[in-house]
Amino acid sequence: MEYTLENEYLKLTVASLGAEVVSLVRKSDGVEHIWQADPAVWRCHAPVLFPHCGKVVDGTIHAKGRDFPAKQHGFAREMETVLVSQTSEKLVLALESNPETQERFPYAFRLVSTFTLEGDTLCHTLTVENNDLEEMPFGIGFHPGFTVPFDDRHTLDDYELRFEKMESPLCINNLPHGLMHGNFYYLGSNIIALPINEALFANDSHCMTNLTSKTLGIYEKDTGLAPCHLFVDDETGEIYDLEDWGLSFEITEVSPTGMTIRCTHSGGQQIGQLEATGYCLASNGLFLLLNDGYEFSPPMDNVVLKEDDVTEFTLDWTEPYGQLSSGEYRIMLYVHDVYDESQKHPLMRNFYDTQIYNLDFTVS
Repeated sequence: MEYTLENEYLKLTVASLGAEVVSLVRKSDGVEHIWQADPAVWRCHAPVLFPHCGKVVDGTIHAKGRDFPAKQHGFAREMETVLVSQTSEKLVLALESNPETQERFPYAFRLVSTFTLEGDTLCHTLTVENNDLEEMPFGIGFHPGFTVPFDDRHTLDDYELRFEKMESPLCINNLPHGLMHGNFYYLGSNIIALPINEALFANDSHCMTNLTSKTLGIYEKDTGLAPCHLFVDDETGEIYDLEDWGLSFEITEVSPTGMTIRCTHSGGQQIGQLEATGYCLASNGLFLLLNDGYEFSPPMDNVVLKEDDVTEFTLDWTEPYGQLSSGEYRIMLYVHDVYDESQKHPLMRNFYDTQIYNLDFTVS
């Protein structure tokens, strides 16, 4: 069964099987944005992944003292959902645990998919309710397929993926069998966009682990918004692209337990006060594991980077990382532009207030 939502901008069609979006049409020009499940390429549209994402070792999960078969991306996409409610702007579907799901995932749960049309935007929200007597570990994910190019005038090479903020995407290497084995690689350093082409998907997919952006979009290079709008020149109308904060960093001293960094600031397009707010360490393309009690980025006191001046500061990673062995390393330093809304220029828009600076160093 299929359900439809429609407003003046969009027409949405959702299948009851898996609560999967099967069509999203922009009404102004009739463009279909959802992949139409060509079985020769990929037979899905936009499946919901639950209770796990990706593959699992030996195709088996262990829960409540037993082993259960676990296909790639879980089983929710193969299950019929029931209609909870539907209005002119909102559709709610749910999957309840049942004897069939219990054979593959021994927990009582309710998985709710809520679809809302808000102007020219589709919002899809997933809610998981644990109705079991025990803690319920699970994974969940969206897997939408988009039709690119959007029209006959463009080719795949006319598009790019744009991040909300500057990123240095570090990806999990899951080749050759789709399972993690501890190796990582970088897709880029301090980038705001990735060009879309056949080569990008030569190995199927990229699993990016360290993003600070909350959004990622597909854009036509010639018609979409520029990846980073900062200032517009009053006389020429020229848009200045990626902002230059006028920072340079130098490691002046390094030991197995920390380092001293000298930051020089000169000029730059920042709005307010620049501060170093976090860091993480990597070696051979792998993030270093933190000691128990620490999350992805170890805590640090914010360091104010003095304007048009030199700032020196020291990092001590004895507690989060311990003592580093001899070898080659990289520190990724997060810098934040701290400003008040009143400081923003009226012609300023889409300002990216975090940048990542990569510094390589050797412990000997």
